Amino acid sequence: YRSYATMIEIINNVNKKSDILPQTKKPYKMWIPSMQGDSGKVSSLFSDVSFFNLLTGAFKMGKPKHGKTVEEFYKGAFGEKNYKNLIHPATSAVICQDSGPVAADLLLKRRPKDKSYPRSFSMRGGLSAIVAASMFIPNIDVKLSAEAVSVGHENSLYTVKTSSGDTYQARKLVMAASAPETAALIDGLYPEIAAILKKLPIKKSYAVAFSTLKENTLREEFGYLIGRDSD
Repeated sequence: YRSYATMIEIINNVNKKSDILPQTKKPYKMWIPSMQGDSGKVSSLFSDVSFFNLLTGAFKMGKPKHGKTVEEFYKGAFGEKNYKNLIHPATSAVICQDSGPVAADLLLKRRPKDKSYPRSFSMRGGLSAIVAASMFIPNIDVKLSAEAVSVGHENSLYTVKTSSGDTYQARKLVMAASAPETAALIDGLYPEIAAILKKLPIKKSYAVAFSTLKENTLREEFGYLIGRDSD
């Protein structure tokens, strides 16, 4: 969601708007694990909240968030019960990690919207179709199988040398690599930033997907399932 406006700009540049696939709107649900060790249950997001605190909290949303964590701000606005049962699991699901200690003013920021596009969408061929189309934008030169081995900076220009012996120069440089790889390349230029990046570990992530015919399922349809007190 952070890159919504940028993604639309790219889609316009590569003339792929006709390939947009709007997502079917379905309600969000909460997965509540059982304390007795059985499978738990799928429930409404608002099955265990205080609606009075939700309404009063809505009026507090305009208060300054700067300097407060997600936990401090939203627990103060909506109460401890609503924070624990709804806001904390929902905001943690957005960023795929514990949202409690995150700066409140960085989470769920409003961003410019293009109303000619759906709020949520995919692309025919998947989002990788955008990457493939971007390779053919005029004035963009894509080099494949060219490993960057060093980065320098002199006379207001960055210099990138590759394993094939080529050298590239530019006024601006964007790193789209893992934290350890980026740290290794910029260690000589920006040791303070490199030191921070070196602390970021690489974690393995596992995903499991399965499919079945719709008539085989017993539950009502939902868009996303948010786990409470669970991964």
